Amino acid sequence: MTKDKSSKPEEITATADALYSIANQLNRLGIGNAGTDEGAIEVLAKSIKDGLESVATSIDGLASAVESLAEKE
Repeated sequence: MTKDKSSKPEEITATADALYSIANQLNRLGIGNAGTDEGAIEVLAKSIKDGLESVATSIDGLASAVESLAEKE
């Protein structure tokens, strides 16, 4: 990054404020100062994983039922 000697203190302050805002929002995606090691993305990923495991279990149950019916024929 090049230094622009014509930068005004207001521009520097605005840039610093914008960077602080970005950092704050990134923190919210992480742990967000919560008393937990998991952030929003980690919690969402775990929810998706748990949901997909439930779907897989259901499909497995359906497959077993189909196999059982096929054996009776």
